[in-house]
Amino acid sequence: MLVAALLWYRKFLGDLETELYIFNPYDPCVANKTVEKKQHTVCFHIDDLMASHVLPKINDRFDTWLNKMYGHCGAVKCNRGKVHYCLGMTLDFTIKGTVKFQMFDYVANMFEDFSVDNMSQLILWTDHFMDAQGYPIKENILYQDNKSMILLLNNGKQSSAKHTHAINIRYFFLTDQIQKGKLQVAYCPTG
Repeated sequence: MLVAALLWYRKFLGDLETELYIFNPYDPCVANKTVEKKQHTVCFHIDDLMASHVLPKINDRFDTWLNKMYGHCGAVKCNRGKVHYCLGMTLDFTIKGTVKFQMFDYVANMFEDFSVDNMSQLILWTDHFMDAQGYPIKENILYQDNKSMILLLNNGKQSSAKHTHAINIRYFFLTDQIQKGKLQVAYCPTG
């Protein structure tokens, strides 16, 4: 099964490169191409794919290309509209100029030891992705049920005590992102 996934990835990568897409060196499942002076972004993971461009006709052409290349395996389904479920997220473009995204279903399926550190990478990546698509996120909120963690994230080392001296440096990266206004942390009780 793993070999089949690797073979598919290599084929898809090669097919996109043939179409002059450039793969992100930091995320091998993201490719970009300038089409009509605007960025066309393709993100994929396993059986989910999201393509984005400000001109709908560019996504129409990409859908046609996907069906030409891979339709023999079954029709490629294309969803359009204001609300999309892709890559474990629900992306809601209902309010003009903003994107609301939630990952409740995705998070509910995570391991119990899933930490704020892991989630923050996806939240910040999504912020950069949406900004590149022309939809800057006005409020990027990380909900947390641990008040001590909220203090640590908001205040950095000032909230750190002897027992937190070994805290991963990535938490202080998040403090920096909060100070730059790229991320907010809010309390959300669980249970």
